[in-house]
Amino acid sequence: MKDLIFIAEKINPPLLKKLEETKLCEMFIDETLWQRQEELIGKVKDATIIVAKTLTQITKDVIEAAPGLKLIARDGIGLENVDVDTATAKGIPITMPMGANAVTVAEFAVGLTLSLLRQIVFSHVPLKTTGEWQRFKFFGKTTELYGKTVGIVGLGAIGYQTARRLQGFGVKILGYDPYVGKNRALEVGCEMTNLQELLAQSDVVILHAPQTAETTGMIGEAELKLMKNTAYIVNVARAPLIQHEALYKALSEKWIAGAALDVFHKEPINPDDPLLQLDNVIVTPHHAGGSIESTQRMAEYTFEDIVRALKGEPVLHYVNIPMLRK
Repeated sequence: MKDLIFIAEKINPPLLKKLEETKLCEMFIDETLWQRQEELIGKVKDATIIVAKTLTQITKDVIEAAPGLKLIARDGIGLENVDVDTATAKGIPITMPMGANAVTVAEFAVGLTLSLLRQIVFSHVPLKTTGEWQRFKFFGKTTELYGKTVGIVGLGAIGYQTARRLQGFGVKILGYDPYVGKNRALEVGCEMTNLQELLAQSDVVILHAPQTAETTGMIGEAELKLMKNTAYIVNVARAPLIQHEALYKALSEKWIAGAALDVFHKEPINPDDPLLQLDNVIVTPHHAGGSIESTQRMAEYTFEDIVRALKGEPVLHYVNIPMLRK
């Protein structure tokens, strides 16, 4: 029997094209199967490789239902939908195209920061939708990025690239990441500190931390109250890093000046979500990492690991079982 690649949701088109063109294996594709978990478990038994973005829940039951599974390949960043412990215990590597979208997300984060400080979106919408000319409304009300303090929570690949881009704006950069060394931070002019000091001192706080048990809910009422009432928060990481009700309260009661959000606790966000009614919030539909270039890089990284796994070679972009790499 030939190896089988199992896909239960829509994946990036460049990756799908590469997989369809390879002659190394057969493919099972049902882009809606992720919605039917029990049926998914019943059909995954012959899978050699599971390719998934964020919708397919690769649970313990799914992994155990596929005795021949050689690889779980994430077509994207984040492991919230994968049972890492079960995969690791069974010796199944998980790959993820780490760093492939770092520049893309970093650029987006800086773009959102500028849009908040200079009120770009808030002046664009009335002009675009109703023709309302608000030229003087924002005079003396927007602020420069130059001279400000920007705090970056999470100085991994994306946070590092954001700091590099901010260096040219003449800002002071603070960083919080218990897993990053001081020397790496110094490479991008970043001064490491604790979370409380970062929140208290920053004019803009940008979240780049992964969602883990440690980071989930790390920004709540107490933390938001540490921020200046003129400060902004930008979240291009994962929504659960910030407690939803606390964020709404902080924005509606003007504890902070505003927020830019690319991620939400429920996606797509409910049109009735009260966050959407606030006039100090910029929202985008979780596409910070989706440039033409990053999509292509992610496809290349993921495809390379799939081919290596099919050939019995060690994968390169693994996030578990480092001893598998020779």
